[in-house]
Amino acid sequence: MFGLSFAKILLFLAVAAIVFVGWRKLTGLGAAVDRLGKAAQNASGKGKQKKPAEPEVVDLVKDPETGSYTPRQNTRPND
Repeated sequence: MFGLSFAKILLFLAVAAIVFVGWRKLTGLGAAVDRLGKAAQNASGKGKQKKPAEPEVVDLVKDPETGSYTPRQNTRPND
């Protein structure tokens, strides 16, 4: 029932070759997309990583009437 014939072996080899060639094309395509992405980043000047921004510190005061916190007046250093 599951005997090997010349036609089955050829069909298996053909399918294996198609899968192998397809795999190589897809991995080559992925590498090309990566190269294009890196080239676009370098061309636009965004290739360098930016350091994270410093968190802004705001002095808060509790409002006794509402219980909420609001910024204290004139505490921002650059205002």
